[in-house]
Amino acid sequence: MDHDWQQILSEHGPIVWRTVRCLLGNEADARDCYQTVFLEGYQFSQTKKVKDWSKLLKRIARMRALDLLRKKYRQAAHVDSEAMAEETVSRFPSPEQALETTELTERLRSCLAQISPQQATAFVMRHIDQLSYDQIAQQTDSNPNAVGALLNRAKHQLRNLLEAEADPTLSTQEESP
Repeated sequence: MDHDWQQILSEHGPIVWRTVRCLLGNEADARDCYQTVFLEGYQFSQTKKVKDWSKLLKRIARMRALDLLRKKYRQAAHVDSEAMAEETVSRFPSPEQALETTELTERLRSCLAQISPQQATAFVMRHIDQLSYDQIAQQTDSNPNAVGALLNRAKHQLRNLLEAEADPTLSTQEESP
C-alpha cells in the first residue's frame, strides 16, 4: 500500500518525537525509538489498513519507549544522574534544582519500567500525552471508570516505588500501627 510518508512524517513526527523524548530523556535513545516507531508503522501499513495514523503512531511510540525503558533499567543497576544533570542545568535556575529534577525524572522512569505495561501506558497517556479519561478509554478499548481505576493503581504503585527508592528501609506495604 502506498502512503505519502512525507506527509505522515510531517504531520505526526512532532508528537511522536515529544512522546519518545519525554519518556526516554536521552536524545540518542529517542532518535532510535523514533525511527523504530515509523518503521513499525510502515510495516503495519503493509499488511493492514491504517484508519488513524495518529492513534497508531502514538501507541507504538509509547510502547517502544516503555520497552526501551524496561530494557535499560533491567540492564543497569544504577542510574547515571550526573550525565543527565549536565544536559539540563541550563534550563533551570540553579544547579541544585536541575539535579533534583533530573534525579526525580530518572526515578520516575525507573519506576514506570517496573509497573505493569497497562498501568505505565495509561499513566503516560494521561500525564505525558495529557489525554482525558474518555480519550484513553477510546484508545485502549476500555471505559473511563476502568481507566480511572487503572490510573489509581498506577499512581499508588509509583508512589510506593518512589518512596521505597527514597528510603530503602520503608516496605512497599503500608504497615498498621
